[in-house]
Parts: sequence; C-alpha cells; structure tokens
Amino acid sequence: MNVLILSKYSRKAATFRYRFEQFLPYFQANGITCTISALFDDAYLEERMRSGRALPRHLLRAMTGRLMAILGAGRYDLVILYAEAIPYAPAFLERFLSWRGIPYVYDFDDAFFHQYDRHPSTLVRALLSNKIKTVIAHARHVFAGNAYLEAYAARFNPSTSIAPTVVDVDRYAQRPAALPGAGFTIGWIGSPSTSGYLRLIEEPLRLFCALHADVRVLVVGSGPFEMAGVRLETRDWSEKREIADIQGFDVGVMPLTESPWSQGKCGFKIIQCLACGVPVVASPVGVNAEIIEPGVSGYLAKTPDEWLGAFERLYSERTRLASMGAAGRRKIEVSYSVQAQAPLRVLELERVLERLQAMRTAR
Repeated sequence: MNVLILSKYSRKAATFRYRFEQFLPYFQANGITCTISALFDDAYLEERMRSGRALPRHLLRAMTGRLMAILGAGRYDLVILYAEAIPYAPAFLERFLSWRGIPYVYDFDDAFFHQYDRHPSTLVRALLSNKIKTVIAHARHVFAGNAYLEAYAARFNPSTSIAPTVVDVDRYAQRPAALPGAGFTIGWIGSPSTSGYLRLIEEPLRLFCALHADVRVLVVGSGPFEMAGVRLETRDWSEKREIADIQGFDVGVMPLTESPWSQGKCGFKIIQCLACGVPVVASPVGVNAEIIEPGVSGYLAKTPDEWLGAFERLYSERTRLASMGAAGRRKIEVSYSVQAQAPLRVLELERVLERLQAMRTAR
C-alpha cells in the first residue's frame, strides 16, 4: 500500500513526530510505504516561533506545495490527511479528493472544528463552521485523538476510532529515584501558545513555594515567562533534551480551563510525564481524567485549594513518588505507547484498503 501523508508541519513539530513519524517503521514492516508532504516547512515554523507571524514567501510556498501534493495524490492508494488541507479556507481541496475518487483517512488530535464554529467573527462562522464536518463526512475512516473528538466525528462518519497521541516507551526511560535531601521540582512542558494555562495555578504555586524553601518550578518551552513569588526556572525546549528535562521533574502539571476547546486536548503532557515515571497533577478536564488515576499515578485538581492540597500530599509523601510514577508508566505502556497502538493503526489502514478493493471489484 502506498500512502501519502498530508501533515500540517514537518518533523520540527511534535504533532508530526508523535502522530506520524514514530509509526513509519511499523507501517513499513507491514507493507505500507508512506510519503510525507507537510503543509508548513521548518522555516515557516521557526519564523512563527521567533516573531509570532509568517512571512508571505513561506505562506506562498506552503499553498503551492499543498496544491501540487493534492494534484498528485492519485498516484497513491490512500491519503492520510491531518487536520485540514489548508487552514481558514473552505474544504475545496478535500472535496477535490472526493470528486477525483481519491480515498483519504482523516486524522485529528485537537478540536479544530471549534476554531470555526466558535470563532468570534460572524463571517468565519458563516463560511467555515461546517468545514471539518464536511471533511470528516467524506473520509474513508477517521482517527480521533480522544473520546470527545470521536463523538464529534461519529456524528458524520460511522467509521471512526480513537487513536491517542502516544510515545515510544523504549525512548522514555523511567526517572531514577530522587536522592535523599534533594529539592522538590514541579515541572511543566509545552509551548508559548499553551503557557498561559500556567496562570490558572499561579496562586497555588506561589503559596507552595512560600511554605517550602526547597521547592522550585521548572517550565520548559514557554518562552519568556515570569511568576511573582515563585522560584521559577525557564528553559528553551530542545528535542535532544526533552526527555531528560521531564525526568528532572518530581511532579508534572497540566492545568486546563473547562472549555470545549480543552475537551479536545489529548493529555500529551501527562502522557510524557507518566512515561518517565513522573506523577502528575492535572485539571479534571476531558481525557486528563481518563489517563490519571487519582492517588495512584497523580491527582486531579480543580480549585486553587485542591491544587495546593495535591502538591502538599505529594511533597509530604515523597517516598511514594517512585511507586506512583511506576503505576503511571504501566498505564502508558498498555494504552498510550506506540508499541501498543501501532498494530491497531496498521489494522485500521488495512481494513480501509480491503473495503476499497472490495468496492473496486464489485464495480
């Protein structure tokens, strides 16, 4: 089977590495040869991260490249489309695939439909609120990152399955046990676009630091970030250092607002931390409550008092951190690892191909 993957970003983006790249060896071993065509290249992503905007030449290159990839998609047995062909444009390229009889599988791990149906602009809502629904309806199968996304997709396409964003547990080694007398590190990893969620727990972190002199907060990937009264260290994100940074956490955090957009989040920060054997405190929003087992691999916290209480419990029972981390690690190995999920993805793709072949034979 020859497959064209239409990703949004190239490998510099975590989405590409974790939803596609790490599956490629498994696909290849099962006779699925993949060609990657990213909408936005590394130069685009680097400029966006540096300046917060995109240069016109990057956008022009992206649009031209995507159009050429769509026009050449007929050479493949199947297309896997991530998110949408072109953001903030009608689904004309996806409709073109359908019109040409080029089958595609749709893959998404965020509530992209809410960027349109809940957009503040009346014009955007009028033009694009049904876009993702249309893209899903014409797909041969849908891979949805969590149950909230699956429920949305299943309204328009019965051939839908949950495909969580996962990690390679052979790469994510469990952190070594903390040395006696070592400090206590609360850690967060993400990007500048998601660092605002940390403001939700600013007060609990400030109080916790005031109560314990050996506590610090390590923030990775936020860009410039400050919290008054919090012993804070920020680090730039690095692919080479990412896992080692997480292994330096005693406790990970993933605060979220209770919003429809947050319901579409796939808990990846939690998955990364638990894979390293790091317990996590998180907001009880969406998939977070499915991944974390309270008191076993971490805690769920909604109010400032609950966040502070969770930090205090973990701090006072530091001897349990290793066992809690090990429990979380087992959960990842069973349900959120590429080793567990790759055979399921391969099976679904093979089923899609079988259905296509049966349809062609019947004609």
